[in-house]
Amino acid sequence: MSKSIGDRMKRPEFWYADQLSHWAVGTAISAAASLPLAFTGVLLPAPAIFVGLLASWAIGATRELLQNWNDAPSAGAVEDTQIDLVFWTLGAFTGVAPALWI
Repeated sequence: MSKSIGDRMKRPEFWYADQLSHWAVGTAISAAASLPLAFTGVLLPAPAIFVGLLASWAIGATRELLQNWNDAPSAGAVEDTQIDLVFWTLGAFTGVAPALWI
């Protein structure tokens, strides 16, 4: 990472390509983990939602940890990881939302 996080945040690609993809993957993983459990009756909706959120967040955190393992904190790796995980988590909450109507 050569540019600072402030410089990267000024570019539209940072939001539309990078963060939108984190949100979409977080949505897909949480939906895939929770909705089949909730809609088939294997679990009640609340535990199924918890499973979806936990699965999505664990995969997202592991991905970010591995991606930024040797990055220097001065390069904005910590802030970039935090922003990525926020969007991943927002996606995870979006993915489990249909289970709220069961």
